Amino acid sequence: MLYILTVLLLLGIPDRGQATSHRYERLFYLVDNESSIQAFLEHAEAIDIVAPQTYYVDSDGIVWGTVDPRVMERAREAGVKVVPLIVNPGFDQSLMHELLADEALQDDVIAQLIAYAKEQGFAGWQFDFEHIHVRDRDRYTDFCRKASDAFRQAGLQFSIAVVPRPEALPGPTAYHRWVYANWRGGYDLKALARVADFLSIMTYDQHSRATPPGPIAGIPWMEWILAYMIDELGIPPAKLSLGIPLYSGYWHPTYQEKAGPRATRSGITYARAKGLLDAYHVEPSWDAREGVYWAKWSYGGVHVYIFLEEARSFQAKQELMVRYGLRGFSAWRIGQEDPAIWSMLKQ
Repeated sequence: MLYILTVLLLLGIPDRGQATSHRYERLFYLVDNESSIQAFLEHAEAIDIVAPQTYYVDSDGIVWGTVDPRVMERAREAGVKVVPLIVNPGFDQSLMHELLADEALQDDVIAQLIAYAKEQGFAGWQFDFEHIHVRDRDRYTDFCRKASDAFRQAGLQFSIAVVPRPEALPGPTAYHRWVYANWRGGYDLKALARVADFLSIMTYDQHSRATPPGPIAGIPWMEWILAYMIDELGIPPAKLSLGIPLYSGYWHPTYQEKAGPRATRSGITYARAKGLLDAYHVEPSWDAREGVYWAKWSYGGVHVYIFLEEARSFQAKQELMVRYGLRGFSAWRIGQEDPAIWSMLKQ
């Protein structure tokens, strides 16, 4: 199967029955810690775009941040495009509301981003503004349209990370209503796809600390999202980069001073997940439908769960990307991965 996938990636594959021949783009997110930086330095040749999450904007419209000089140097050596993320710190919703209500602030932010890109040699920017309220959806689209026009004139690439949804309606429960109002509904996906060079779909956190245990990104859920965006919204597959998680999920009981005793999910590295499984002599089971290994065991009389993202689940997601003829993938984040993925990507 791996050999077949590699051949398809190199030669071009059918897009659900339609011939295509585009090359698949490998985007890896990076954060400013040593494990993430070292993973990039070691594996840069297997990466097309590195996207450091290291730039921020505040309520005064001031942009600040930097990219580690080692990352910039290695990227130049390996021919990797550097496209940093710009985020609202802490995904502060009120900050975004203020920014989106003030066009002069937006103009200042865009001008600063262009200046940083020219000074540092960035290939472009990706907007990673999150926790946008549904009432600010049109304002966010207008901001992105304005940024797109300015970046294009400056010769910069522009992409947008989006929280996806699998259908137009919010969903069946109060939880779904809350997610729609505060996370999913703030993105006019069809309009954003028109103004951006591409969208990085954040197809992860299907199950989180706010839900029962489950896959970080199950294949049926990811396919549901792709079918909605491509078939119902009419977004060209070449405009979509599939979000692939490199972290695993660990559900366990905890106690917090304010929240009290509760269950939570920790996002953990492959190495940490493998360590927990080895420590408690647990053999995970493969869920062929979801495309992920998972395990459950008793810890102090309470069940804990791990859903493991590793090379086999990474391959299953790549196969989904290939089947839909997408632009490529956007992996969150380098430094958390199963090392076995690199041999797959370098073939």
